[in-house]
Amino acid sequence: MVNQIVIILAGLLLFVSACGKRAVIRQHYIIEVPVEVDSTLLSKQPLSNEYCEILPIKVRPAYAKKRIAVRTGSHELAYYFYHEWAVRPENAFMNLVESYLQNQRFFAGVASHLWRQNPRYQLSVNVYQLEAIQERQRLLAHLHMDFILQDIVSRETVVFHTCDERRPLRERKINLLAETVSEILETELQKFGDKIRNYLREVPQAMPSTEEQL
Repeated sequence: MVNQIVIILAGLLLFVSACGKRAVIRQHYIIEVPVEVDSTLLSKQPLSNEYCEILPIKVRPAYAKKRIAVRTGSHELAYYFYHEWAVRPENAFMNLVESYLQNQRFFAGVASHLWRQNPRYQLSVNVYQLEAIQERQRLLAHLHMDFILQDIVSRETVVFHTCDERRPLRERKINLLAETVSEILETELQKFGDKIRNYLREVPQAMPSTEEQL
């Protein structure tokens, strides 16, 4: 009888232990913007014959972690224990920005590393806040960032775009947080892209490329 009780207790402990192990599984979320390849754009000449280099994206340290930040007070941040970004924010944003600009055919080439070309333009992206905001009974997605396109030759900022967007989630689900952040980023990339397009259309393109000048 005692042996049976010991076996039953051991079985219960194993069951509880197994449940506990399942509970610590972390959920991972992606920031994803649908970048569809437009064949009509690919067949056209780029708006500029110059190259653009994307500098390393800067994310403020409090938001550069894989763990997702949640603002619980005006100056108070917490981090979800079970919810993480699948990719660190600086890498996720770099991939999305680079893919978007390449698809839009603004420049002869866009990359985070240009080995054989000297770029005429450099793009800086700064992410100041990437978080959930806990507000009474609802949860909001918050993305605060800016895009700065500089002309290396003139050392001037030629295109600037900033956003500080807060959007409430339909439900208190972290998957919706990732979805909403992605939607905000997609909207802001399009706005920034419109500004680049307008700028390049006003700049004379008859000049030789930076590479040809060397």
